[in-house]
Amino acid sequence: MDIGEIVSDAIKYPSSEWKNVIILIVLFIIFWALNAVTSIIGFVVVPFIAGYIFRIIKWSLAGAEELPEFDEWVDLFIDGLKVCITYIVYMIPAIIILALTMGTMMFQLIAMSQTGMITPMTSFDVGLYMIGIVLTFLYGLIIGIPLFLMGTANMAYYDGSLGAAFNFSELLDKISTIGYIDFIIWYVVMIVIGFVAAFIGGITIIGWVVTLPYYYMFFGRSLALFFLSE
Repeated sequence: MDIGEIVSDAIKYPSSEWKNVIILIVLFIIFWALNAVTSIIGFVVVPFIAGYIFRIIKWSLAGAEELPEFDEWVDLFIDGLKVCITYIVYMIPAIIILALTMGTMMFQLIAMSQTGMITPMTSFDVGLYMIGIVLTFLYGLIIGIPLFLMGTANMAYYDGSLGAAFNFSELLDKISTIGYIDFIIWYVVMIVIGFVAAFIGGITIIGWVVTLPYYYMFFGRSLALFFLSE
């Protein structure tokens, strides 16, 4: 299955069961509502959302053509936690770079407040902060997120084994088997479609309510089909 066929299949995939699309939309609404009150409570919903997308990947890898059901909520939550853990681990280098960048800035501000001397930031300071931000972005875009995606798909392939998400040699072999050029093309296409979905969703206030959950379902299906392609 080429990338065009993968995208075509994945776009139509969520419409296989609109009931489950609506349930995912409701979960997103609950997340946004709770997050408006306090982000800590809001993030309790995240594992359920991540767990369902993981289930989509898992079912698609097994050959299922329809959306999985929303059931076995404890398993859904646990799988979602595994996805969250995988994401955090792969983004640790980005977190460290960003923390060092922001920490340096905060240290400078604290020093100025204690001495009472407010000095303008030098071009070196600005350049240092910008380098930190750019490195954080580039790591996430080029290394962190691609490895997270392939790690998540591999974890789904091995029935939720968290260790499979960090089997680097197997992940790199899989990407090599698929083809690095094809991987880059698929990855760029997913980003472009994400921007299009964001633009459509931003046209109206309620647009995000529909486009974001639909895109997540599309992405999960697309990732699974791409993982199976060679």
